[in-house]
Amino acid sequence: MKRLIPILAFLAIVGFITQAEAAPTDTCGMSVTVLVTASVSVTDEPLAFQTVSAGTSDVSDSGCTVTNDGSALSYYKLKITDKPATWSVKEDAGTTVWNQFRLLALFTSTASPGSGVFDTADDMVKQTAETTASSTAYAITLVGA
Repeated sequence: MKRLIPILAFLAIVGFITQAEAAPTDTCGMSVTVLVTASVSVTDEPLAFQTVSAGTSDVSDSGCTVTNDGSALSYYKLKITDKPATWSVKEDAGTTVWNQFRLLALFTSTASPGSGVFDTADDMVKQTAETTASSTAYAITLVGA
């Protein structure tokens, strides 16, 4: 019996002290769900101008309010999509002629900016192509562009 006690003690110690082994690499599956809401609201659409006399300019006092009310970054593009059938769109800085108009636009937080802040090179809305708003296109400053 005395010989059995050291053997049992040895087996108990060896039984408790064991080495765990694992492979050097393994794979793990992962799933990610991104929740993005794309939503933009526009007030006062379409923007309606009152009568504008020939050879003059007019700046809308009310404008439209464009609000990104979603959680995604938004890029805004402008394009003329409708006009009177007998009118044409002037898409360069030249002089307008009979039944022709040029539309300039700005994204800004400045209320009623006035006609002097528009730039024909950067703020012209075209019918033939969309132009994406940027820090120069349709912008007075980086505010709102």
